Amino acid sequence: LMTKTRIIKLKTKPNWMLYIGVGILAGIGFTMSIFVSMLAFDDKALQDTAKLAVLVASTLSMIIGYTWLRIALKKKKEEDQEELTTEKIVAG
Repeated sequence: LMTKTRIIKLKTKPNWMLYIGVGILAGIGFTMSIFVSMLAFDDKALQDTAKLAVLVASTLSMIIGYTWLRIALKKKKEEDQEELTTEKIVAG
């Protein structure tokens, strides 16, 4: 939004792979999920199941997000390096 309104200017163009990775990592926010599950279920067994499900989902989100960002950052680094090499060749 800030770039669209030209309030700020990015040095490099946005990389959607990184945005997606950050979105995946946002799934880690399990504190609110546990709180909501405590309000939703009166049965202790259901609360425990909900806690376990939230912890498993958060762990998966962490692993998938980390892996995604690691791959995306590696690709971005390679693209930036290639772009820099191309600029040097063009500049002569």
